[in-house]
Amino acid sequence: MRSVAGLPKLGLKPEDVAEIPPKHLASLLAGLAALQGAVAARLADGAMAGETNGNGANTVADEMLTAEQAARRTGLSRRSLYARAAELPFAIRVGRRAVRFSARGVDRWLAKRKEQQQRTEI
Repeated sequence: MRSVAGLPKLGLKPEDVAEIPPKHLASLLAGLAALQGAVAARLADGAMAGETNGNGANTVADEMLTAEQAARRTGLSRRSLYARAAELPFAIRVGRRAVRFSARGVDRWLAKRKEQQQRTEI
């Protein structure tokens, strides 16, 4: 794979899609979804390994939780977590139908909710 400014070049531009035969579009889309999942997993692995970000700052390791693990921490059901994934700040889509939950994000979300509850009690 050739690289451009340190990034792999995929060799396909958005305008090239118009030239792809319709019978190949579904497999292209499936391949892109798989690629997206692999990139998201790589990013998660990098964060968990404490790799540096693009600015050279060390990223803090974060654990990616399953819905079951996040449900135990939050008190929400797995079904509720999946249903509200788009609005939950700690939900991370790692594929077309796959979601993981940031442990640090869950902790921040719980702390914020607790703080809000304490303010309303005063």
